[in-house]
Amino acid sequence: MIEEKRRPRQSFTRALKNIADRIDSHITFEAEYYNSFLHKKERVVFRVNALWAFGSWAKGALDCGDLDLMADISMVEGFMPFESVIRRVLVKRARDVRLYIGTPEKNSSRAIIEDAILIWSPENRDWKANIAGIKSNPAIKRFQRKTDIIPLRNEQLYAEIDAIEAVVDLREKGILDWSWVPFPEKEPEIDKWTSTSKKAFERISNHSGVKTATAMKHVINWFEKNEPIRTWKFDNDNRAAFWINGKRIHVGRPCLDQFYIDHHSCSGIMLVPHITKRGPNGIWHIRRGKEHPLEKMFLRASGFTIVGSDGKPDIIEAISGWESVNLIEMFRSCKDAEEFLEDISEDLTDDCKIGKISSKDLLNAISCVDQLSIDWEFYAITIKGTRFDGEKFGRPKPEELMTLLNTDRA
Repeated sequence: MIEEKRRPRQSFTRALKNIADRIDSHITFEAEYYNSFLHKKERVVFRVNALWAFGSWAKGALDCGDLDLMADISMVEGFMPFESVIRRVLVKRARDVRLYIGTPEKNSSRAIIEDAILIWSPENRDWKANIAGIKSNPAIKRFQRKTDIIPLRNEQLYAEIDAIEAVVDLREKGILDWSWVPFPEKEPEIDKWTSTSKKAFERISNHSGVKTATAMKHVINWFEKNEPIRTWKFDNDNRAAFWINGKRIHVGRPCLDQFYIDHHSCSGIMLVPHITKRGPNGIWHIRRGKEHPLEKMFLRASGFTIVGSDGKPDIIEAISGWESVNLIEMFRSCKDAEEFLEDISEDLTDDCKIGKISSKDLLNAISCVDQLSIDWEFYAITIKGTRFDGEKFGRPKPEELMTLLNTDRA
C-alpha cells in the first residue's frame, strides 16, 4: 500500500471531538444532494445510531496517517444516500478523516473491524470520557493488514475483503503477479499519439462519462509509451470496461475479476479507479505469474507466423459485411509458413518475415485476436470469433489449444 503522510494524534483527537459533539447535539440530520441517476435534487433525513473509532489512532499511535471512523446510520426519510453525502454532513471539512458506514461486523470498508472502540451511542453519550479513555501508546506502530500489499484502498474496489486477500495469496504463490503504475501529474500529450491511440480515445470519450474518459486518457497514454495499441474494443457486458491488446481494463470502482486471465483470451487485467483527490490514482496491472497453470502449460507451445519489423505477429482484420474479426495465421512448420508468406507477399510490406513465437509471447499474441488459424484450420478465441461470415467455429479449451501448438509436433 502507498504510504500516507502522518500527523500527530492530537490533531485527529480535536477533529474527533468536534464530530462527536456534532452528533450528540443533533443525532438526526438532514441533507440535500443532487442525484445524478434521477437528475434531480433529493432530500434525506438520517439518524446516527453509533460512532466508533478504529485503526492506529484508536490503538494509541502517536502519529497517524488518518482517523478511521464508522457510523451506524438509519434512514428517517428517503433512501440511503451516497456515503459522501453522510460524510459531508458529519465530518464536514476535517482533514484525513475516513468515515465508513455500517457496523464493525458489516460496513462499507468491506472488512470486519475487530478493534473498533465505541465513541458515542444514545445509550453511551459521554463521548468526552470515551475519547479520554483511549490513551496514547508510543509502542503502537501502523497496523499491518494482509491487504496492505495491494496498491489500492479496499474501498476503491468492488470486492469483499476475502476476495482481496485471495488475490494476495495467489501472488505469494507466484500464480499472479502485478505492478502499480501511478498516473503522472503532467497531462498526456494527445497530439503526439499515434492515429490508433487517438481514434480509440475519441471513441471511448464519446462512449463513456467524463471521469471514465479522464482515467482512460492516462491508460491509453501508458499503452502509447509501453505497448503500442494493436487491437482494442468495448466490453459487451460493462460500459466502464474495455479491451486493449488482450488486456481487460475496468474503470470506476472496478471488480477483482482476475478470473479472466485463467483463459487464453486475456493476458491481464488493469483496474483503474476514477481519479480522486485522495487517490492513489493509477493502474493496478495484474498478470499471470510464472506458476500460473496457463504459463506452465504453454512453455512447450510454439508456432510460426508472419511478423513485422517489431517482431510482433501480423494481425489480420477479416471483414464480412458489417462483421469483422482479428486473427493470426499460424503454422506448426516453418516450411508451411514460408509458403504462405510467398503466396500473399504482394499484400505485405517488405519488412514482413517469418518468425517463431512461443510460450508467454504466444499467449499474449493469442489474447489479442478473435480467431487463430493453425495450418489453415480456424479456431475461435473469443465468443465473437465463434460466429463469423455465416460459419460456426469451435472454441478450444486452453489444453486443447496447447496440444495443437506443442513444440514436439512442430
